[in-house]
Amino acid sequence: TEVQLTNRLQLQLGSPASRMVDQGLLEGRTLDGSVPVSRPPLPMSQEELESALHSAMSVRCRERAMEVALAKAVLQPYGITEVQLSLQDADCTAGANITHFILSTTLRGCATSRHMHTKSATFFNTVVLSGMVEVQQEGSGEAGSADGPDVEDMEVEVPSVTANFE
Repeated sequence: TEVQLTNRLQLQLGSPASRMVDQGLLEGRTLDGSVPVSRPPLPMSQEELESALHSAMSVRCRERAMEVALAKAVLQPYGITEVQLSLQDADCTAGANITHFILSTTLRGCATSRHMHTKSATFFNTVVLSGMVEVQQEGSGEAGSADGPDVEDMEVEVPSVTANFE
């Protein structure tokens, strides 16, 4: 059996409709062999949150499973933890090693969908980030004003930020 992988990601806001760890991840490297890089500290905008998720993600498809690794070095500066990450099925939560948050599923598990082609199949799932995430909003530093960041603007409830992958 051969599974083709397309590294196309789409980030969107909305509600979300066998643990395998690659040896490279254990050695502190991403799936493509590079060393994870850190990102600037908080605060950040909603667009920066989406960009951070996208840049942190590596996808690996195997014969009977797929694995998503999200670099901790990219996400932790923004206060993102493994308990906030799941696949489309909320019961499919993230695990972690020293350098990455890891989400794994069989090709039939965790609400993975399959699209058949003539000689191949494409499998789809979604990484969902939910819970409290610190982001910068507009404000003045005073409650109720409209200029500059406010303390109360630094933490907001995110219904979910999703990153689709195939």
